[in-house]
Amino acid sequence: MEVMTCRYIGLIGVFISVFFFSSCDSHRANREMKQAEEMMAQNPDSARAMLENIGSHHLMNEKSYAHWCMLLGRVRDEQQKKKRTSNPLSTRQWLKAQAYYDRKGTPREQAEIRLYTGRSQKDDGEYDAAVDTYKDGLSLVAKSNDYSLAGYLSSYLADLYFEKRLYGQAQGKYDDAASFHARSGNLRSQALALRDAAYCYFVEDKMAEALFTLQKADSIIGSTGDSTAIRAIFSDFGVFYGEMGMTDKAEMYLAANINSNDPWPTYLALADVYIKKKEYGKAREYTEKAVSETTKGEVLRLHYLIEKSDGSPSKAIDYLEQYIDYLDSTYAAQNRSHVYEVEQRYDKSQLENENIRLQVAILYRTLAIIILSVCAAIGILLFRRVQKLRLDRQQEALQQKENEIRFLTIELNEMKSALNERQESEANAYKVQREKIISLEKALAEKKELILQSSTVGKKVVRVIRQGAAAKVSLSARDWTALEGDIKSLYPQAYAFFTGKIKTQKSSAPWKLCLLSFFNSDTKVEAFLLGLTDDIAARQCRYRLRKDLGVDGSQSLAVFLRSLG
Repeated sequence: MEVMTCRYIGLIGVFISVFFFSSCDSHRANREMKQAEEMMAQNPDSARAMLENIGSHHLMNEKSYAHWCMLLGRVRDEQQKKKRTSNPLSTRQWLKAQAYYDRKGTPREQAEIRLYTGRSQKDDGEYDAAVDTYKDGLSLVAKSNDYSLAGYLSSYLADLYFEKRLYGQAQGKYDDAASFHARSGNLRSQALALRDAAYCYFVEDKMAEALFTLQKADSIIGSTGDSTAIRAIFSDFGVFYGEMGMTDKAEMYLAANINSNDPWPTYLALADVYIKKKEYGKAREYTEKAVSETTKGEVLRLHYLIEKSDGSPSKAIDYLEQYIDYLDSTYAAQNRSHVYEVEQRYDKSQLENENIRLQVAILYRTLAIIILSVCAAIGILLFRRVQKLRLDRQQEALQQKENEIRFLTIELNEMKSALNERQESEANAYKVQREKIISLEKALAEKKELILQSSTVGKKVVRVIRQGAAAKVSLSARDWTALEGDIKSLYPQAYAFFTGKIKTQKSSAPWKLCLLSFFNSDTKVEAFLLGLTDDIAARQCRYRLRKDLGVDGSQSLAVFLRSLG
């Protein structure tokens, strides 16, 4: 019984372990996120695809989910170095990750997640919310002394101010960004932040300050060896000189610093310079060179300015109308694109929520199955416990009766020794005592028979005796072993007798028939339980058993075996 109890407790433990290790797969998501993080710098597109796949296939806990959002923000930054990419998450998802880091994260993590949340808010047109988010990020990053992150937050905040035409505030934040990047040792970002600050002066027509700030950026960018950034700043000199009316210097800087990978902005600037120099042929030439998918509007605007300055009003009006039509169509297309992107993020968010809901439903169903299994196992344990207590009480009562019989037998022997010396009355008393012993022995035999028939296997045998094949009962190897144990416990002398007589294996038909004989079963029942072909085979088997035990055909095997005790 103790072994069975341990087995059931072990089974419950296995169920619970399987449930907890299979229901939550955050550890698998974390392992895949680590792989994506390792490939992020070399192959950001693949890393992003892997991260998006994690979000759709894994049910993550709050910590893993927040880390997943953070990695998507970082991989988008890596992608942005080469091309513009879409926001991978909705603002609601970024805010969910931000809420976790506000409770459990470090100040640096809280600041970094606001970098991505603010960017998403800006994409959704929530400029005021984005400004507040970036400001909160700057106040948090001050606690971590992460100057690089502070520089990027300042630049993003400055970009918002610039878009809202708050050029003074934008210029201040670009200067702050340059200062932070200088302290972090990121000279390239420092120079580009100063370049952006110079454009704030430029749009306010503060050309002296703009040129001075751009020269500071130029003095820094040269030490980085980044040829792309160096050419970009030299081109900016050309733009500034062109605005100042120094067209020759502007032409020199622009013509010498055309980026072969992205030449169109420089072509546009050169065309503008040639318009100011009234060299309309070259202006048209560079305007045509500047044609691309992203510069069509500027090309039309320059054509309008060229024809207007060259004295062709009809052509100028034609280009102006094309330019206005293009602006209208572009504005509408941008709105549609923005709406589509927002809808895509919303649909993706809804799909993720539905996926989480389904996985949670599966989790609850699994939990219900485990709880029911545990309850069933506990019920089985309690049932077996009660059954054991009942059998123990029956065994105790049986032992008491055996002790009583033993005591009475001793008294009987004493009375027998004195029988010859006693009177007729004592002989009668002996007779009464003998009858009492016989009655007790009969009661004991009946009690043993009742206990045997009340056992788990005994009930099965009795059912077959009563119902025959209709009972649909068969005895397993474990049942035969249990039946042997019951008979050994109830009829130890009979068990010792037939085990010495029967020489075949315990799994053989004679051995099993001997066990069934204690139930006084007929040959049909024996043939059914032993799996024999018919009762004739059972009679033959019983004949061999009688021969082995030395019992003649006139005496019942059940009576003989039970009488042995």
